[in-house]
Amino acid sequence: MKQLELLHEGKSKMIYATDSADKIIIRFKDDATAFYNIKRAKIADKAKLNCDISSMVLGYLNEN
Repeated sequence: MKQLELLHEGKSKMIYATDSADKIIIRFKDDATAFYNIKRAKIADKAKLNCDISSMVLGYLNEN
C-alpha cells in the first residue's frame, strides 16, 4: 500500500489517501497543546498510545 496525498491534518493526527480505494493511513503525533495552543510540548510515545487506543476502539466497533 502506497501513501499518497495528505487528506486532513489536525492537532493529533494526519490522514493520508492510499492507492487502495478503501484504505487510509493515519499518522499520530506526539504533540500536546493546552490553553488554546499557548502551551505546546512533545510527549514521548503519545502517538503510539493514541494509535493503540484507536485500534482497540475501532476493532471493537467493527466486531459489534
